[in-house]
Amino acid sequence: MKKIAVLLFSVCLAGLFSSCSKKDDIPVSETGLAGTWRWTDTEGGLSYSHETPASTGKEINLVLSNDNRYAFYTNGTLTSSGTFTLQNRQCIHDVTAKQFIDFSNPNDVDMTIETVVTTKLFVSDDYADGYMITYSRL
Repeated sequence: MKKIAVLLFSVCLAGLFSSCSKKDDIPVSETGLAGTWRWTDTEGGLSYSHETPASTGKEINLVLSNDNRYAFYTNGTLTSSGTFTLQNRQCIHDVTAKQFIDFSNPNDVDMTIETVVTTKLFVSDDYADGYMITYSRL
């Protein structure tokens, strides 16, 4: 009986570790995300705010490459960079499966991809009082 319990525990443990693998990563080339995206506005939050490049004095570009590298530029200066993965996760806003951009730099907030159209990228942070951020393709 003890051998069966040990075997069952081992199988469960193996299943747990295999389900946490990165096999759900999505190739960037299949998404149309690669390119340079210019921030156009951010809105939302608990007290609702609306920010634009004109209101903040910041021109922010996000560069995503097919080799899973990214860079943020603020007013032409590199402010953050690293690697990223695209993953399917459950969104906190509507409890549906959505693609997420998972950035390697802990200072960069992961983004939920709400919609990608040819020239527009709509993302949000995954917080209950979150923000919707809009980018336009350059």
